[in-house]
Amino acid sequence: MIENFSCSCKDELINREEEHIRNTKCINKVIPNRTKKEWYENNKEQILTQKKQYYEQTKEQKKHYYKQNKEKIKEKSKVWYQNNLDKVKKSKDNYKPKKRLLDKAYREKNKKNRNLKEKIKRDTNPLYRLTTNTRRLILKTFTSGNYTKNSKGSSNWKISILVPLGSTGAE
Repeated sequence: MIENFSCSCKDELINREEEHIRNTKCINKVIPNRTKKEWYENNKEQILTQKKQYYEQTKEQKKHYYKQNKEKIKEKSKVWYQNNLDKVKKSKDNYKPKKRLLDKAYREKNKKNRNLKEKIKRDTNPLYRLTTNTRRLILKTFTSGNYTKNSKGSSNWKISILVPLGSTGAE
């Protein structure tokens, strides 16, 4: 016993005990009023090293077990799947809307980037500044017959002369 402590309730006694355990070296390692989160933060390094050691020790055993019992594991998995089709279906159904929402959120998030890239493309390429009809006229008039289709089916135009907008007469 360290000290006689008079208190009005059990909480005061527990708080005093906690104070003694934290401030002095003692055999008692269980600190009252400490949460699991606090305990984890205090012992984080030790826990992680133990987990890593366990993983390294059991990795080969798990591989060996899987190789020895591959058919048995597959059979159990098939049986579980057949017995739990409703759970599997429910899980898949729950996943689909989340994925759609995530994809939509991703599209919205990156909409600004796409618009900016398109704007840069329009601003830097002189053909984008022209109207559609003017672009067609220029392409018909000033191509040197170097129209090719590549193996993927896309068309490649090679423009030999690019005339400024004012000189074509079309605005």
